[in-house]
Amino acid sequence: MDVPIEDALMRVAQRMDSRDLEQIALVASLQRQAGGNTAEVLDVVVEAIRERFKLRRLVHALTAQGRLSRWILIGLPIVVAGWMGLVNPHYLAPLFHTTGGQILLAMAVVMVIAGSLVIKRITSIEL
Repeated sequence: MDVPIEDALMRVAQRMDSRDLEQIALVASLQRQAGGNTAEVLDVVVEAIRERFKLRRLVHALTAQGRLSRWILIGLPIVVAGWMGLVNPHYLAPLFHTTGGQILLAMAVVMVIAGSLVIKRITSIEL
């Protein structure tokens, strides 16, 4: 069974869900139909793909601080409450055993979750 290269590339691109492979398959198909310098066109496409990967790595590096801030925002209250519970267990008792303390605890949990979701939304950039 002899399958043209552009059809094989398109199937692989769809299976892998890769826009870059789809672009290469499209270029291969256009070059077969229209002719021209395939090597030169593929060089341009490969350079564009390299630049896209470079941009993805740069965005990932630039958003790393925000992602780390998110985990610190989640973990710091837990660590501080745990430490305070170990050092002086009676200090946190009103927070858990009174209605006002439970309301404040619930509000704190909601605010931490909201802050985490906001930071996640800010740092998740799709390219």
